[in-house]
Amino acid sequence: EQSHDTARRAPFGVRSTQDSDHPNRDGGNMGFQAAKCPSCAGDIQVPTDRDVVKCMYCGVDVVVREAIRAVAGPSAETLVDLGRKALDGANPTDAFQLFSRALEADPKNVAALMGKGEAAGWCSTIANMRFQEMSTYFNDAIKLAAPDAQEGLKQRAARSIGSVCGALWNQAQERFQRFASLDDTWVEFVGQAWALVEAYELALVFNPTDKILLENIITISRAMLQGFNYVMIGGSANVRRLTPGLEAFFKEGMM
Repeated sequence: EQSHDTARRAPFGVRSTQDSDHPNRDGGNMGFQAAKCPSCAGDIQVPTDRDVVKCMYCGVDVVVREAIRAVAGPSAETLVDLGRKALDGANPTDAFQLFSRALEADPKNVAALMGKGEAAGWCSTIANMRFQEMSTYFNDAIKLAAPDAQEGLKQRAARSIGSVCGALWNQAQERFQRFASLDDTWVEFVGQAWALVEAYELALVFNPTDKILLENIITISRAMLQGFNYVMIGGSANVRRLTPGLEAFFKEGMM
């Protein structure tokens, strides 16, 4: 009796359920492709000119198209769903990879492009802001979307950029308050603040009427106008502290 392992080495390993008088039965240009049985997960070769064949291992009917797709891995839709779950679970790195795989399977998948843009944003740090990358994926998705879906995607893109901006702004403020007395802290903070202003302006390109985006730009600008000053501590005038105005600003927690 032929063993399972021996059967796997058979050149084709399927029996057709088509009628025996198929035109290619006697040596036509029949092609074979690697596939996987959905029932027993056996690796098989299926004829590309048939719709249904029988698995040589378990004997069940195998739909050729589905068996071939099983070898290629999860569908783009499945990968998008997994990417959304990873993103909702605060795991943007895995989400980014899943959306990338979805786009390998279907380069024009709008949901995957939007998801990849959002995941890229949440992979950002205050030292590495990925807003341009977000914008690129969002623009590609909007161009491919149906006309009646484009406006909704634009608003979603603006909200996504704004949400990432808010999170990074909070991080920038916390870092500045903690290290305000150190050299170059103010310069670093101003650079981060302006980068976030530019990101909010990028969001406004997608939704020019979003008043919250405009208000947040004003809020960041206020912080930079308040500044800090030098104070005398232990006879030294080189120690920097927040100005009363900036300290009060941070305490307000406006964003």
